[in-house]
Amino acid sequence: MGVYFNKKRKLKHYFPILKWNFKLFLAYPYYRLTAYWRKDPDFLIIGAMKSGTTFLYHYLDNHPEVNMSRIQEVNYFAKHYYRSKWFYRSFFPFKKENKLTGESGIYYLFHPKVAERVKKFNPNLKLIVLMRNPVDRAYSHYNQIKEIDPADSFDEAIKLESDRAMKHLDLMNQKEHYRSVEFETWSYANRGKYGTQLKRWLDQFPKEQFLFIKSEEMFENPGQTLVNVQEFLGVPNHNYENITPQNQRNYAQEILPETKQFLDDFYKDDKLLLKELIGPKFSWDD
Repeated sequence: MGVYFNKKRKLKHYFPILKWNFKLFLAYPYYRLTAYWRKDPDFLIIGAMKSGTTFLYHYLDNHPEVNMSRIQEVNYFAKHYYRSKWFYRSFFPFKKENKLTGESGIYYLFHPKVAERVKKFNPNLKLIVLMRNPVDRAYSHYNQIKEIDPADSFDEAIKLESDRAMKHLDLMNQKEHYRSVEFETWSYANRGKYGTQLKRWLDQFPKEQFLFIKSEEMFENPGQTLVNVQEFLGVPNHNYENITPQNQRNYAQEILPETKQFLDDFYKDDKLLLKELIGPKFSWDD
């Protein structure tokens, strides 16, 4: 069954889609007409999904020297790359504001074409990557959208992933503008293969242009993470108050032991690659 039309979809599930499209397109003419006077992003938060990107976007947008994109996830380099640069620039603030700007795209890290596209756009962009324990990330991803997933359980969704999502990967690599909603949506386990994904990005950009953030450390000490991010971006340290990570949830059911073991084995080689690329900090093995 499809992502948008299946037995679990109800009318309420379409409202967020309509709201997002209204922001993206119906309010677009004014921003498009003024795109010439707007600036390109200085940095990107490229993922990973369910790793704290909303928290970081929110607090950066409240920094006095930063003005983030008017929509959190423009997804230009993943979903709208066939459109012009003026479309993309329409989502950012005016140059005269003289502030840093960026966007958060949770699909950017995972999409096989985005790193190369971003390099062509601006090889000097600063890039922020948040990574969470991949097993926890996968389960959080599933719980966010399980109301629309025809699979009856997380275990079943993981077993179906190869046929539902990953079968589209070859076409995405072969065709410049091929888009698969299934690849984007049902990719619970594969989005946690951070080593494979970062390899593509590090083939395009030097490591010095990245800030790697371990989500668990951000959740435990969000204030220090924000200090690190501000230092990386080169903006003054802003005194935030009442810092609380967003979108944290507790789930009624735990992951089945056999599913967790399957995922631990699934990520084993990729964790070694990640360690080779950026060091042991992101192993999640202790």
